[in-house]
Parts: sequence; C-alpha cells; structure tokens
Amino acid sequence: MPRLRHLVALLLLRPLRRETFRVTVSVLGVALGVAVPVAIHLANESVLSAFSRGVDAVAGRAELTVHAGELGVPEELFPLLRADPAVAHASPLIEVLAPVQGMPGELLLVLGVDVLSERSFRDYRLADRPVAANPLTLLTDPEALLLARRFAEAHGLEVGGRLTLLTPAGPRAFRVRGLLTAEGPAVALDGRLAILDIATAQVQFQKLGRLDRVDLLLKPGADPVAIAARLRAMLPAGLTVERPAARTTQVEAMLASFRLNLTVLSLIALLTGCFLVYNTMGIAVLRRRRSLGILRALGLSRRGVAALVAGEAALLGAAGGLLGALAGAALSRAAVTAMARTVSQLYAFVRPEPPVLTAGTLALGLLAGLAAALLAAAGPARLAAAVSPREALTPGTLLRRPRTGATAAAGAALLGLAALLARPGPIGTPPVEGYLAALAAVLGGALLSPALLRALAAAGRPLLQILPVPAGLALLSLRRAVRRNAVATSAMMVGLAMLVSVSTMVRSFRATVEAWIGQSIRADFVLSPAGRYLKGADGRLPADLLRPLAAVEGVEALDPFRSIRVEDGRGGRFLLASGDFAVHARYGRLLMVDGDAPAILRGAREEGAVVISETFALRYGVRVGERINLPTPRGPAELPVAGIFYDYTTEGGLVVIDRPLFTRLIGDPFVSSVAIYLKPGADPEAVRRRILDAVSGREDLLLLANRALKARVLEIFDQTFAITYALELIALIVAALGILNAQMAAVLERQRELGILRAVGCSRRQVLATVLTEAGLLGVAANLLGVAVGLALSAILIYVINVQSFGWSIQFHFPTREVIQVTALALGTALAAGAVPASVAAALRPVEAIRHE
Repeated sequence: MPRLRHLVALLLLRPLRRETFRVTVSVLGVALGVAVPVAIHLANESVLSAFSRGVDAVAGRAELTVHAGELGVPEELFPLLRADPAVAHASPLIEVLAPVQGMPGELLLVLGVDVLSERSFRDYRLADRPVAANPLTLLTDPEALLLARRFAEAHGLEVGGRLTLLTPAGPRAFRVRGLLTAEGPAVALDGRLAILDIATAQVQFQKLGRLDRVDLLLKPGADPVAIAARLRAMLPAGLTVERPAARTTQVEAMLASFRLNLTVLSLIALLTGCFLVYNTMGIAVLRRRRSLGILRALGLSRRGVAALVAGEAALLGAAGGLLGALAGAALSRAAVTAMARTVSQLYAFVRPEPPVLTAGTLALGLLAGLAAALLAAAGPARLAAAVSPREALTPGTLLRRPRTGATAAAGAALLGLAALLARPGPIGTPPVEGYLAALAAVLGGALLSPALLRALAAAGRPLLQILPVPAGLALLSLRRAVRRNAVATSAMMVGLAMLVSVSTMVRSFRATVEAWIGQSIRADFVLSPAGRYLKGADGRLPADLLRPLAAVEGVEALDPFRSIRVEDGRGGRFLLASGDFAVHARYGRLLMVDGDAPAILRGAREEGAVVISETFALRYGVRVGERINLPTPRGPAELPVAGIFYDYTTEGGLVVIDRPLFTRLIGDPFVSSVAIYLKPGADPEAVRRRILDAVSGREDLLLLANRALKARVLEIFDQTFAITYALELIALIVAALGILNAQMAAVLERQRELGILRAVGCSRRQVLATVLTEAGLLGVAANLLGVAVGLALSAILIYVINVQSFGWSIQFHFPTREVIQVTALALGTALAAGAVPASVAAALRPVEAIRHE
C-alpha cells in the first residue's frame, strides 16, 4: 500500500506542478468567485460595526432609553422619569446630526447634555481632565463647544478657534473650548462629535420644550425588561422605551434587504467559479484516463479514485479560497466606501473605518473555496469512479456522448420550477422563494447548454461543404466535445445572465423613476437645507421663511413639505409628511396608483384624510377607504386613506397629510423643503436671484431648479447601484477564465490532431482561425442562453425580489441598447479568451504534435 500511495502521488498529484496554466486559471477563478462575497461580507460588517460602535459609545452606561423619533420627548416628562422608584439616574439629551459650514458632505454628531447628570452615564475627557471636573466650561458660555480631537486635527481646528454649524435657524458659530480625547462618545462616527450644554442645544437647534431622548440607569436588581414594559404603559402613546442596542438592531433590519440582495448577487461570481472548477476537473479526468486505469488495475477502489479527484479539487479550492479572502479584503476597502455612501443617503449616516482581515474571514474564504470546489468536482469524481480499469486503459472510452435529451429535460423542469417559485411574498420579508427561483433558472439554463451546442453544430452541418476550412473544423470540434464546451458555455452564460438581468432591472427601475419624477416634480424651484441629502441630518427650516418667499416678485405659489420619521410600534419606521394639498392639486401631478390626483387631494383636504405611498400600503396591508392610526404628541389619530401614490424615495413607506391638519396634530412649526411655482411668463433666472436675495445670510440653503433637482435624484439612484456594476464585471471575468481554460485544454488534448492538420497542409493562420472560431461559437451559444436566462432573472428581480424587499412597483423596460452592448461584450470576451489557446495551437510544430499521445 505505501507503494500504491507513492504511485498515486506520482501519477495524479505531480501533474499539478506541470500543468501550471490550468492550475493557475482554476485557482484564479475560485479566488475571484470567493473575493466578491468576502468583500461584501467585510463591508457589511464594517458598516454595521461603525453604527454599533457609535450607538454604544453614545449610550454609555445607560440601561434604557426613552425616545419618540423626530417627534421628541416632551420635557415635562423628564421629572416623571427621574422620579420613578426603579430609576437611579436619568439624563436628558439633545442629539442632532448637524452639517458643518464650509465642509460639504461632513456631519457632526452634536450632543446637548446636562453635564452634572452625565457623569453617571458617559465619560468625556479633555486632554488634561474630565469635563465633569469643570462643568462651567459649557455652562457659562452659550457659544462654548467641545470637539473630538480627531475631527479637530483632521480639519485644522484648535482650542479657541471657531466652528460654524448649520442649524434650522441658519449658520451658528461656536467657539472650541476644549478637545475631547478618543474615548467614550468621542469615538462615535469616527470622531465626528461635538458637545454643547443642553440649554444651548435646545435654543440653537429650535428644540425648546422637547428632548430627543432620556437615558435611564436603573437601581441594582431592577429588571430592564419589566421596567421598560411598565414605563411604556405609563407614558403617552408614541414614546418608545428600549435597550440602547435596539437602535443597532433597527438599522440592521433596515439594511437587511439591501445586504441580502448584494450578497446573493455576489454569490453569482462564486457559482461561475464552480463551473470553472467543474470544467477543470472534468478535463483532468479525461486527460488522465490511462493513469486512472493503471491505479484501478493495481487495486485502487472506485471510492479511492473519487477521493483522488476530490482531493485535487480541494487543493485548488483551498488555494483559491485563501487567495480570494486576501483579494476580498483589498476589494472591501472600495466596497465599503460605496456601501457607506448608499447607506448614508438611504438609511442612516455612517462613516465606517476600513475593514480588517481577520482569521475568521480567512477561514470563511477557505471554506467557501473548498465547498465550491468539492461541489463542482462531484460530477467528474463520479465519472472517474464509474469507469472500469479496462475502459480506462482503452483510449477514448471516457469521451462518452452526453445524454443531451435527459439533460435538456432536467433543464426544462428547473425552468418550470423557477416559474412556480416566482411569486412575491409578504413585503419586508426575505424573498427566499425569489432567490430559489433565480437559482433554478440559472441551473436550468446551464443544463440546456449541451442541447443548444448540438443544435448549433447540427444547424451548421449542411454548410460544411461551403464553409471555409477553419469554420468547418470548429463546428466538428464543437460537436465532438459537447460536455467540455457545455460547461464553458454555462460559465459564460451565468456571467452574461447576471449582466443582462441587472442591466434590465436597473434600466427598468431608472426609466420608472425618470417617469415618476417627470410627473411628480413639477415645481420650478425647490429650496431645501444643504444637509437634506444626507440621511439623518437635521434638515429643518423655520416656517417663517415662507413669508419672504411668498413676497418674491414672480412667485405664484409655495408648497412647503415637511417629513418626520416615526415608529409604527412593531419595530418598523415610516415617514409622516405634510404638504399643501390645495397647491399640489393645482400645480403638482402626484402619480396615483388609481384615480385622479387633483380630485383625490382636494377630497383629502376637505375630509381630513391622508394619502399613502404604495410601499406603505403594501407593507401594512392598507387600502383606499380604510383608516390608519398615526402617533402624535396628543395621542393616536385615526384618519381615512383617500388615495395611494407611487413613491421611490423612501423605504418603509410615506404618509402625507395636508399641512394645516399636520400642524394641528403634530405641532411641528418647521418645513423640510419648499416647492416654488412661478407665475406664467416670469423670468426664471431673475426670480432665482430675487429668491436668493430674500434668504440672504442663509448660505446653508440649496436652491435647485427643476432640472437640477431631477438630476440630483437620478445621481443618488446611480450611486446606489454603482456597486452592482463591479459585481457584473467580476462575474464576466470569471466566465472568460472558463472559456480560456476550456479552449486551452482542447488545444492540449488535440495536439496530435492539430499536428496532422499542419502536416497535411493547414497553415498556422487556419489553425489560429479554427480555435478562434470555436471560441466565437461558444460565445454565440452563451449569448443565446445568457440573454434568455437574464431576461427571466430580470423578471424575477423586478416582480418578485424587488417588490418583496422594498415594496416598489417597477415597469419593465426592455433594454435594447444594453442587451446589444452586453452581447457584443460577451462575444468579444469569448474571442479574447480564445486568443491565447489559438496562439498556442498555431505555434505547435507538426512533428512534435504528432508524437504526442
């Protein structure tokens, strides 16, 4: 047996060192397939970790927190909470994300604190002493501000310097009275923290009489869960009592669909890598048939042969997995930037640190590579084990004709299963059936590839007499090596299907959004705070700003819009907003799911009803005519639903009330933005200058014309999908490696045949053209399958996964231009992948090639 083991190593493992090209391509394929999901995983962890660190740092030692979203906690409730017998200490907070003047895109987490009560919850330390040791630093100076040292050093600020924050009342200058060391809350948002006295924060940020939250520290032995339940029953409706960590859980829930969709897309690259390993091991089994026969004749069992094939695949998978983990760590640095931008615009402001490669991530990459390689090698291992010693020692017996009919029937069955599974489930739940439908569609398309290749070869057979020699030889080779070529075609098909499906989905989504903003955004100008496009930033404007705007010559009407995020009491959130229904009914064109928008808005204004977004209606199962309960500072308000409109700007849903009713129920005196409609014939540029004069001194305001606002919405849309284009590119690269590997193996297998062709008069150019033509035929087959499967996947993405994840209805738009571009790219990629094997084939010397066995 020791001799047999030595012979096994000699005949099966040593060729790995000689077949450097095949091994390298296979390892690279697995590495790229592993790198993408690892990068997404690391970026996800970095984003969530950054948010969690910020929550923990600001929460300090608090055991419970009381808040009401943007509605705020009435200040008169604070003494009640502090006096509760189970509460040891209570601390009121103002918590605002404020834009910084002169630093576009930069936000500071501003905490307004009661320094004397804070010492029980959080530790703030200046370079030489704790802040609590000298509370007068903040109490005696209404312009005093403490700043995290990290932020100050990054922007050249020193003690005594001035920093201007953009507040609802306009820019407000503060003096830096101390720099906080990087501990406690000063590490939140990567050091983007400023501390104010709570009274100063309430005045400057227009929050008199309200608190953003109250932190509670309980007495020893008190049960936080029981105390939270008792406080919820005692406090007015609309207030939330929870553990601080619940905020991270809420954000994680908001990000769940976004993260899951990215992860599933990233696994497409790994699936393509599986096809590559399958092809590699299948070729290895065919090329080593004599070695397999010798080992079987010497007593190696069928199980032993299968283990040998699986062992070689495991080596490739382990090497690719480790390399992929390292590449994924490098790729994650770019991925986390893109994800942070998207998350900050859509969900919550976050500034994560660069991801760190850990032993766990290396293990994850290794296991992913091993699993993919072993799964892919199962077929070749079974094929090798099923052959008897006599068959293996007989040349060509392993090159059996594949059972194309059975394979095609299995593929059709999987496509049928995909159609059955493609049904959307409840909104906001993971679309598991949608993902299974997508997987079934991809696998079904892959199983149809042998039949397609045979059909292409059969279609070209009558033309053999008139085709040039290279084309005829390529068609014959295509028919003889269906199994090997089918796997290469499948790998290419997967990458192409991903390109087509995502391109179709994005094109359809973008076209839908363009049509929506063309209908919904009708104002000539929109005035809003500069920080409104960063999620979580304080984007309020005082309502008294409307008077000078209304007086501007050339302005005919104003539609003030205000939105606040509220909690539904079930762990979810939605936006409660207001607008002037009379103005919007006259000038706007709200895109309704059903009915006439002006009539619906006029009726809602008269009846005190609301209009809701399609996402809200689907998420909460609400229809027109039904009534919904909305939390307000005065208690729940039950209002009828007058209409449902399309909206693509909010996740979780949107409820809109007429402004007078909103002001009466909520008592909120602010606006988030102002839509400005001009009089007929007014000069837009002249009115623009007059509007800017009317709000002079408010450099924090953005005045966007209609076209610029639409462009801004589409810019955010394009940034949101930027990361998907990188995933598509990587999947296509892995697919190209599949064709490169298959064609190179074909050249090595056919050395004798190519040598005979050269000996009977074929020129180098004809051999080169033969191999390139075969690669092009594989590209054509991959295009046919890839476009068909890609369109099926796009339908699943649009009508199942997207609806179930986000609740948005997207109109299907066939992307003619994109499909032409993608198919041309795929064909070019196939030809480029075949160029190297073609060059090797053309360079073969006839005498040496004929001697090859």
